[in-house]
Amino acid sequence: MTGKNRIDLIIIGVSTLVSVATAGIFYYTIFAYQRPLPNARFEKKKFFRENQKFSLPKTFKMEKQIINLISKRRRLRFLEITMHLAPFKDKDILYFKNNKAKINDALIDIVGKMTPDELNSISGKIILENRIKNSLKLTFGTNLIKNIYYTRFVIQ
Repeated sequence: MTGKNRIDLIIIGVSTLVSVATAGIFYYTIFAYQRPLPNARFEKKKFFRENQKFSLPKTFKMEKQIINLISKRRRLRFLEITMHLAPFKDKDILYFKNNKAKINDALIDIVGKMTPDELNSISGKIILENRIKNSLKLTFGTNLIKNIYYTRFVIQ
């Protein structure tokens, strides 16, 4: 130690005190402390209060479409697609309803230029989604679509 009795006793005392306090905290947390049971009424109110803030986005369901694809074989290839458009603002759903023909036209134009191999992968679906968003952004002059959800995507 340091060679001085008084300082050595102080260091030993502080070390002992810290060790006893640490052991006491462990004993208390393991054996003595009991966590209170949750209050069912309070938890139920908290659950409903938190879930009122969360709501699923409203979507506009597009009708099922069958679109011809580019095919290098003799056999005709096509895409059968059903999707939901999620707008940034809920009021834009009415805008989708009024411009359904423009959306269908953009979809046919974009998908008609893609090959089945492009569309068969996950990256192809993401590319298709981005192309649809960009095309509709150019058509309408503003960005209306937040997400596109495919509910049916079959390539034959």
